[in-house]
Amino acid sequence: MIGNRLKQARIAAGMTQDEVVAALLEHGQTLTKAGLSKYERGGSLPKPSVLRALAKVFGVTADFFLEEPSVNVQWLAFRKASSLKLSDQFRIKTVAAAQVEAFVMLQHALEPKRELHPAPRTRVTSPEDAETAADKLRKSWRLGDQPIESVTRTIEDAGGIVVESSDEAGFFEGLSGWVEKTTPVVVVNSGATDDRRRFSHAHELGHLFMDVGDADPKTEEKLAHRFAAAFLVPAATAKRELGDKRRHLDLRELALLKLKHGLSMQAWVYRAVDLGIIDQSHCRNLFAEFSSKGWRKE
Repeated sequence: MIGNRLKQARIAAGMTQDEVVAALLEHGQTLTKAGLSKYERGGSLPKPSVLRALAKVFGVTADFFLEEPSVNVQWLAFRKASSLKLSDQFRIKTVAAAQVEAFVMLQHALEPKRELHPAPRTRVTSPEDAETAADKLRKSWRLGDQPIESVTRTIEDAGGIVVESSDEAGFFEGLSGWVEKTTPVVVVNSGATDDRRRFSHAHELGHLFMDVGDADPKTEEKLAHRFAAAFLVPAATAKRELGDKRRHLDLRELALLKLKHGLSMQAWVYRAVDLGIIDQSHCRNLFAEFSSKGWRKE
């Protein structure tokens, strides 16, 4: 247990073993890299003086190393670039798990009798099923058909946990899982824009509340995208805003809708195509205009 907690604290602090050894030396404590590695593997137990020094380096109390982890997060989906290093993937999961553990401990202390009853998962095999799943979750959470002011607060009000993880390079989009199969956990990149974070929140909810069976990863991602768009802007709302059929969408109109619903202009175009409001030809023209203005990237 102590070894696992040592490794968790080091990864959460974003430090390599060499950096820990150097930092310990500044605190007057000598330890080799091999010794630290042995501690983390559980091959031997550090002395109390070493634990106190490690606690100072990692910014935790010494008691942290002696506490049994109180929660277990079962990660379900991890949306990332293929270039994200394994060490960074492990860091993101480790930091998120530590934050989730702290959140759950605080929640239990403040609301010891609170019982969570998460919405059931919906079987999804098609884009239309994804729309239905998103509508069911909105109905279960009593969101009506109005714009969602804060997706973070919506998830937390429903008993979920939202964590933001730093990844300035942009290789990480979202991570989702369950605590004890009752508490949904959503992790997003804090460096992303507001509309992108909102979409990532909704996308991860799709992974949590859709049952896609044995669908391949690419298909599952497409279904989660459709779920996210439908969760943020239900079909009835999109048609109320745009009409059932349009030959042309104006960029100024899309900009206003982005402000109102927190869905990006490009996502609005995809939404209009998916619902048959505009055709593929106009969609291509709009994206060509986005590209000419540099809006596909910025």
